Amino acid sequence: MSKLAAVIAASIVNYSNAAVKPSLEQFEKEINDALGVTSVKVWREDKNIPLPVYGKEGDACCDVYAKEIEYDEKRDRYIVHTGLHFALPDEYEMELRPRSSLTKTEVYMPNSPGTLDWGYRGELLVIFKTRTSKAILGCINNMGKAFNYIAKRSTKEGAAIMQARRCYDDCADANVIPYSVGDRICQLVIRRRELIQWDEVETIEELGTTERGAGGFGHTGGMKTEEQPKEGPAIEGDESPKVSGTNRFAK
Repeated sequence: MSKLAAVIAASIVNYSNAAVKPSLEQFEKEINDALGVTSVKVWREDKNIPLPVYGKEGDACCDVYAKEIEYDEKRDRYIVHTGLHFALPDEYEMELRPRSSLTKTEVYMPNSPGTLDWGYRGELLVIFKTRTSKAILGCINNMGKAFNYIAKRSTKEGAAIMQARRCYDDCADANVIPYSVGDRICQLVIRRRELIQWDEVETIEELGTTERGAGGFGHTGGMKTEEQPKEGPAIEGDESPKVSGTNRFAK
């Protein structure tokens, strides 16, 4: 018997034996709790845009679809509207993550992972930026104009202006978001949030000691750059060069 069938069967038995019959909502919640399913209220501005959906069985995140894409010229960024509004269950938060296919483009999510808090009821918006900024494109374009001025006086500089134009065109092509309305743009997952209660101590010793202690960045796996002593006894006349650094994977 599958887990779903077992849960439903057990719920029906419990419902039948209950002295006070639970409501349909309570019955549904009991089944969802047993299956590890969390119910989230959602409102769509456009019914033609799909709700977030798991791509395949076993996926951790749901794919989110674009309803509208606008370019914010002032901040040189793209704002993707999803048309989705959520009411998360109490003590839950939503996390937005990039799709793996984003690594094949020149576009990134600047606030990744993003967070949607329990109290937010506005539209879910996703921000994207391109790695080639509009300012750099402007510089390349101005260089092209300068080369063009020079090229009028010399055939040699004509090749330079052509190269500058190709560079500009390549950068301009990369500076366009690779998504259209209806495309999957990112992933979302919800998780229970933990409430923090700080237990402040008076001295650092009260935190206890560990093997790492106060070791900072790269403490557990940084590459060493100092010269390492040779192993074994020194051999007279040995002029072999000393090697700086060490191979952490050498046996």
